[in-house]
Amino acid sequence: MAAKKKEASLQACVTTQEQWEEMLATKGLTVVDVNQQWCGPCRAVVSLLRKIKNELADDLLHFATAEADSIDALERYRGKCEPTFLFYGCYPHS
Repeated sequence: MAAKKKEASLQACVTTQEQWEEMLATKGLTVVDVNQQWCGPCRAVVSLLRKIKNELADDLLHFATAEADSIDALERYRGKCEPTFLFYGCYPHS
């Protein structure tokens, strides 16, 4: 019987400025779905992100949701109800 492929953890939930700063320091590429408490993360793409994460099984690819209401760095995204995705790459020098 073949071993079942382990499903990768899909995303981190970022709700504070401290968590935001930690997430930005994560090695690799992080795709962030920015949302507000009254208008949650874009659920339409969650299955697509899960498929990409599981197929690539890459430790350098990360997904996160971030609440604009509670993170100062995301203030410009407050008051909007439209899908917003940000891409951050962190590749520390050798």
